[in-house]
Amino acid sequence: MTARARGKSFERTVADLFGGRRQPPTGAAGPDVVCPGLVVECKRVDEAGIRGAWIRQAREHGRRSGLPWALVKAEKGSPVSVTVLDTTLAVELLRNAGLLDTASKRGADGA
Repeated sequence: MTARARGKSFERTVADLFGGRRQPPTGAAGPDVVCPGLVVECKRVDEAGIRGAWIRQAREHGRRSGLPWALVKAEKGSPVSVTVLDTTLAVELLRNAGLLDTASKRGADGA
């Protein structure tokens, strides 16, 4: 399987997990996956870290679409992926799921 085919397969897997659909290739112009209420940028690469450029790309897709954004990243050959979300959205989701105390009002900076 080629690198491009592996990338498409990863995008389809992410789309299935999030209940969305894989977008046709648009490069930097659009997200890889569109879900109800969320746009997702997917990265399957050799490196271990998260690049700031990937987060900026996901944020820009969210801004353009008017939807929250997510970045899903997996290392090649690994069955594990990680998802990066805006902290405010992550806290809201965790509170709505009953996993965080709703009384806490501290910001992401601890203030």
